[in-house]
Amino acid sequence: MANCIPANYVGKDVVLEYFIDCGNDTPQEGDWNLLGSMRTKGFDGGWDTDDATDDATKGYLSESVATGQTFSVSGDGTCKRGPESAALSELTKHFFNPIATGGQPLVWMRLTYPDLTFTVLTLLTSLGRTGESRGGVTFSLEASGTASTQGVIVEDTPAEVPVTSVTMSASTLAISTSEILALTATVAPGGAPQGAVWKSSAPSKATVDQNGHVVGVATGTANITATSTSDPLMSDTCVVTVSA
Repeated sequence: MANCIPANYVGKDVVLEYFIDCGNDTPQEGDWNLLGSMRTKGFDGGWDTDDATDDATKGYLSESVATGQTFSVSGDGTCKRGPESAALSELTKHFFNPIATGGQPLVWMRLTYPDLTFTVLTLLTSLGRTGESRGGVTFSLEASGTASTQGVIVEDTPAEVPVTSVTMSASTLAISTSEILALTATVAPGGAPQGAVWKSSAPSKATVDQNGHVVGVATGTANITATSTSDPLMSDTCVVTVSA
């Protein structure tokens, strides 16, 4: 079977984050909150201009001067229960009752592209949410850049540190039915993205949740695998033996 070459799309590589603040200081790295799984996210930038045409203007074109920069952020996506839902709830409460920012719905927004990162203080001008029967929530938002001492901050996006290995806390594990034991997965090096996805090869024998908690279900064996969320080629496996 031929290997499929992935398309050169970058949409999934674009990340939108927010931080509620008055804009006195630029947010620190640990301040940012991720906004769910977004289908679309982007910005529009521009300049406001005034007509400066006068007797000294040359040629037939009007002469204009830039008076102010504009920057707007928009996007929509889905949100599941958990940390993503908590972040969206916090943003929703702030939108309708922005006490923390003096009655104005001020929010720092950060858009990270593979090449550039844009950070700007905004007014959250529109926020919509729709409940779904399967438990998820769809949402949409619009925000307009507003004046701050920093303006629009444009920086090179730091190169991501590649994952070199994933190592589980055990290569084999003996467990009884209904017993719960915990495995951990260490991603190296420490500066690389630390996320891992857990999976059992035989859930009828042993299951595992996304925190590495293994539950014995029935007598037999199962391979529990932790795979790097950053590099799916990097993983490690623990052989779990379940006894009665």
